[in-house]
Amino acid sequence: MKFQAYLGVCTECPENTVESIQAASEQGYNSVGIEINITSDGQFVLLCDDTVNRTARMPGGALIPREVSVRDITYEQALEYDFGIGFSRKFKGTAIPFLLDVLEFAAKSGIVISIGSSHERLSGDEREALFSILGDYGSRVRIVCRSLSLLEFAAKTLPKIGLCYEGEVDGEMLERIGRNIPKSRLSVRLDVNSAARELCEAVKKYALLELGEVNCTEALARAEALEADAVWTRGQIKPPVNEGITADMHTHSNHSHDCRVSLFDMREAQSKTGTDFVAVTNHSDVGFYKLREAFENIRRAADDAMELNARNDAFSRLLVGVEIGDGIHCVDMMRRVERLCDYDVIIGSVHSTLKDGELVAYSTRDFSCESDEEIDGFMMSYFADLKKTVELGDFDILAHLTCPLRYVVGRYGRRVDMEKHRGAITEILKLIIEKGIALELNTSSLSLALGDFVPCKEILAEYRRLGGYLVTLGSDAHVVSEASANFDVAKEHLRELGFRDVYYFKKRRAYPCRLT
Repeated sequence: MKFQAYLGVCTECPENTVESIQAASEQGYNSVGIEINITSDGQFVLLCDDTVNRTARMPGGALIPREVSVRDITYEQALEYDFGIGFSRKFKGTAIPFLLDVLEFAAKSGIVISIGSSHERLSGDEREALFSILGDYGSRVRIVCRSLSLLEFAAKTLPKIGLCYEGEVDGEMLERIGRNIPKSRLSVRLDVNSAARELCEAVKKYALLELGEVNCTEALARAEALEADAVWTRGQIKPPVNEGITADMHTHSNHSHDCRVSLFDMREAQSKTGTDFVAVTNHSDVGFYKLREAFENIRRAADDAMELNARNDAFSRLLVGVEIGDGIHCVDMMRRVERLCDYDVIIGSVHSTLKDGELVAYSTRDFSCESDEEIDGFMMSYFADLKKTVELGDFDILAHLTCPLRYVVGRYGRRVDMEKHRGAITEILKLIIEKGIALELNTSSLSLALGDFVPCKEILAEYRRLGGYLVTLGSDAHVVSEASANFDVAKEHLRELGFRDVYYFKKRRAYPCRLT
């Protein structure tokens, strides 16, 4: 079965951009579906809409103050808008893609570019110009049509490219296109949720069967049962790659204030567990650190990681990262830490909340002395800060959701009615899904008094129900004995919930690893 990422991996990157297309190529997709439009000076660009307003922003991130039709501006004027920052700050500066650049990328990378039915809104002269471009790319391109007449016109005009039909389908139509277009060139796209088996079987007599939108494992199972030749997704379902690869995306070294283990020793311990990638995510709790200390520790850790990687030995590969805690209390410094290194991954977390007007680490609070009402109030503050962190931070992974339970429940044995906080947790989960941020399954608390992962199985199930799929494993190791601890249990945990992959980040892009 082949996998297409429609608009690129647009659940993790800005839709219809070079970044989302590159992500699809690196994640193992066979093809990428794009939509196109044309500027006032006749340049073909990637854009779903007639206006730029939904996906673009002003250079600083502000909304565009007036409606801007792409046909009313030149290509150079279109380049003045930012097509990434509205999705996430880490994509700041993303330009509107030029179609020729995308086609050249396809020619070099081997991925197929599938031009969606947006081409049908072109005039006759514009379509002729488009087809003259596409003819040079042969099998690296295919074109999607809703109109049967346009499909047949494309088949004659572009004899070397692939074709996909997504209009109304019946037996008479299938016989008609089967007479004129070889099965090897043609796909017919049906809705995975409504396609009847009889229709799918009829399609497969004349064309390859493509089903979409496949956005969960249940939809994929239906596509497999219907013997689809290809599926299309916006990125929620991944091709089976990196099977058995393990990555620990949350570890510390002696450049964290609370760790005394050298990076070499941590990496050696990780290698003994069979872990392939280890992210060094030392603390930068910007609410507490002095400016110089925060910067120097992160730089040293990055330098150590790169030096160890340069040895090309058999140890685990190190990824350069940082854990930015409590950044909402010092946003300017958080921004400086975000820009400090060429990170592979940034983790966002909350370690402290305000108490009596002062920022206090919840690991130092004595919850045995607090009333149930005070504890509930603290948990409300924690979740509010976490939501604000997701809104303001530029990070890839949300760390240890519900971490205070390690102390409130695990250390002090106090009861927390989590039902009171269900709404707040759901809001946070929806927000990280919308922003393409991964949810960490932190394994450190399983061996502690809490005896459970953070977050727990019920929250992971809710995350999946909401459409979440980006999950990373983090041991949060501060000593060598914690390296990749309890990962086997965590993987089984995820399989039971229906997750197919876990992820690691490199150069701030997610890579799936099939669970085995």
